[in-house]
Amino acid sequence: MTNYRLLRVNWNEYVKAFDDVLDQMEDPDGANYDELIEAYYNFGTSYSDTLTRELSKLGNETMEVTANAKLFQTRWAKENGFKYDPEDWIFPIFYKQLETFKPDILYIQGVNDPKWFHLFEKDFRERFPFIKALVGYAGWPFEDKNIANLDAIIACGPNLRTHFASQRVRSFLVYHGIDLRLVERLETRRKNDGQMNAETTDFGFYGITGFGFQSGHYTRYWELVHLLLSTSLEVWGYERQGHNKEDVWELQHTVNVGPQLTQLIKQLRESSAGAPIDQIVDVLRGVMKKMLGHDLPIIRLAEMFPDRVHEPLFGQDMMEAISRTKVTLNRHTDAMNGFAGNMRLFEATAAGTCLLTDNCINLGDLFEADKEVVTFSSPDEAAEKVRYLLDHEKERAAIAEAGRQRVLKDHTLQQRCGEINQILIKTLMRGSK
Repeated sequence: MTNYRLLRVNWNEYVKAFDDVLDQMEDPDGANYDELIEAYYNFGTSYSDTLTRELSKLGNETMEVTANAKLFQTRWAKENGFKYDPEDWIFPIFYKQLETFKPDILYIQGVNDPKWFHLFEKDFRERFPFIKALVGYAGWPFEDKNIANLDAIIACGPNLRTHFASQRVRSFLVYHGIDLRLVERLETRRKNDGQMNAETTDFGFYGITGFGFQSGHYTRYWELVHLLLSTSLEVWGYERQGHNKEDVWELQHTVNVGPQLTQLIKQLRESSAGAPIDQIVDVLRGVMKKMLGHDLPIIRLAEMFPDRVHEPLFGQDMMEAISRTKVTLNRHTDAMNGFAGNMRLFEATAAGTCLLTDNCINLGDLFEADKEVVTFSSPDEAAEKVRYLLDHEKERAAIAEAGRQRVLKDHTLQQRCGEINQILIKTLMRGSK
């Protein structure tokens, strides 16, 4: 058995989640770094810390770093006597953590984000020679001139594994999964808070709407528009502004367009009663192209559907809301290229909802369609199936329970960590030859 020291670094894009965590703490100002990190992961937001917990159980030493968590990171710096520039603190503090912990393995969660690409450069490995393996987990395809300096990439979908293998990087397939602690906390919270009889939602979507991301979420965005027009869908959507410089420029040129489109939707629905939803959506997209020059997702759905699109939910709050949703919608990003494997696939089924998800090439490797989850190939089909499911309660409940049983049996993060541990050991052994 080979033991090692591993530091996992990640970046939380859902910055509101930091505030949500601190709001639930009795004394965040008096908490030390370890207490802040524990509260963050107990809240259940973003990526779970199950990897480092499970690897620690196997005799490895681990450390968690959320690089853009300012309060957490500056608290660590203060505790370790490290002085930093208030205007430039993220990577200096992270580098100091590397120097202090001296991991054998640097594990980059979300390695596909360009902000990590400088870690692949030769001078980074020269600066931190104690790092024996640079390993990343990817949920999105990417290319970089220094990608070959990664010792391994673990991908969440078979298409991504093939993509990285084509760049001559050792790549492995390990799907996302559900953290069993989230399920346990969900049951405890619902019982303690008396949520078993709380108000339910017929049809819901929880996650990124596509606004502010442009590439990769195009299909999801317009399917949400279609389903908001054709069903009772309610969205708890994350709509972030300024994903990159190009987005910021685009978004600055959409001021006051959202309210106009909101009014247009109202007029279209009133004047086109009975018309196919596809035609209404086509008109809307045509107007956007005329007004903006394109129909990319740069108008907030919350502006177009203010009564149906709500503030996003994170962690346990999201899991609880999903558990009270009769049918939950899931749509993979365009970057998955028709393959399944996103986080919501496992979170939703574990929460006990009936999952309605896009029909993917490899879905049968994970769930049995129409018995454990329900699939759709178009927004019209999704609308038809959600109406059927809402009208057939027993069938819907049976599918939801079968999905829950399957994910708890075959798709837990605890199981995935065993796979990752073996990959890490083999990667270290390969590097030592």
